Amino acid sequence: MTLAQKMALIRAADDPTRTRTQVAREFGVCLSTLCTVVKRRAAIEGEGAGAGAGRKRLRGARDARVEAEVLRWARAGAAAGRPPPSRAAVRERATAAARRLGLPAFRCSSGWARRFQERHALLLRAPAPAPHRSETHCYLPLAIR
Repeated sequence: MTLAQKMALIRAADDPTRTRTQVAREFGVCLSTLCTVVKRRAAIEGEGAGAGAGRKRLRGARDARVEAEVLRWARAGAAAGRPPPSRAAVRERATAAARRLGLPAFRCSSGWARRFQERHALLLRAPAPAPHRSETHCYLPLAIR
C-alpha cells in the first residue's frame, strides 16, 4: 500500500458518518491494518505530504545530520533559482558533510544519493518528447508479384 493510499485510508477513517469496519471493507483491508495505519498517522502524513506519496516504505536516512545538511544546501539552491542538483553533486556534498561532522564510516553510494533525491523530489526530469507525426512521409504500397 502506497503512502497516498494510506493517506486516503486515514481521511476515510476520519469521516464520522462511517465506521472503521465500513472503511476497511471499502478499501479491502483488514481492520487491524486500518488501525495500524491510523495509529501511525503522524509519520504517514509527514512523509506523504512531501514528494514520496508514491512510496511504500517510511525509511529515512541512516544519518539524519548528513541528510539535513545536504537538504539545506539543495533547498538553498532551489531558492536561488538553480535546478535540482545532480546525483554526483549530492554525493559530493554528502561526503563533505560527513567529513565535517566527523563521520568517517559514512559512505555516500549512488543508491543513497538516488534515494535522497526521491525522498525530497530533487530529480531532474526532462519533459516527455512529443510523438513524431509527420505528414510529409509518403508510404507506397508494396507490390506483390
